[in-house]
Amino acid sequence: MKKKIILTLFVFLSIFIVTTKSTKAAVSCPSSDMSCQQLDAQGGCASGCINIVTPGGKGPTYCRCDVLNPVVNLDCGSPCQTSSQCGTACPGCRANGPGTAQTCQGLNTATPTPGPGDLHGNCGANGISTAIGCVPVLGNDNGVGFYGFLLGWAIGIAGGIAFLLIVYAGFMIMTSSGNPERLKAGQELLTSAISGLVLLVFSVFILNFIGVKILQIPGLTK
Repeated sequence: MKKKIILTLFVFLSIFIVTTKSTKAAVSCPSSDMSCQQLDAQGGCASGCINIVTPGGKGPTYCRCDVLNPVVNLDCGSPCQTSSQCGTACPGCRANGPGTAQTCQGLNTATPTPGPGDLHGNCGANGISTAIGCVPVLGNDNGVGFYGFLLGWAIGIAGGIAFLLIVYAGFMIMTSSGNPERLKAGQELLTSAISGLVLLVFSVFILNFIGVKILQIPGLTK
């Protein structure tokens, strides 16, 4: 009796598997756009069809089954399906952006020539590439670019130090445990750090307002 039940279950399971596989027939072409996961779940594109992938940027990527165009040696800018259809002038078949059609385009393989003192090819001819960025010391601007570079770094470092002092002062206040001297020292340090940070922020506005807009000091104005 048990053997008959097992045999019956095996037959029904085999029929179910065969039926499920038969329902996943490949998608014929041309088809409408669908998600690539949905196309894969349906068995992909049928024989003689090609899968066209359309990138969606930050959104989902769509796929569709299309009839393969036998035309080859397409000109630059011509709509294409695969790179094998494009000519030698523009051998790449790709889209310019999300949701755009694929066209035959040239392959940009040229390497940009670094400028003087440009170690990594991204500073131009007026700067030297270093571990902290491009230092503009080669420009003919009487050192204005270099001074601006130093000023930016100085403001950033001073702001970072002020932030660390504020954190340390808060730690002193919280761990004073009723010690009036430690509590007072923490409050004074906190007041000094906040005052220095406010002065640092307003110094930039004061320099821009008085030095650039009112006095128009040479070297500060562009």
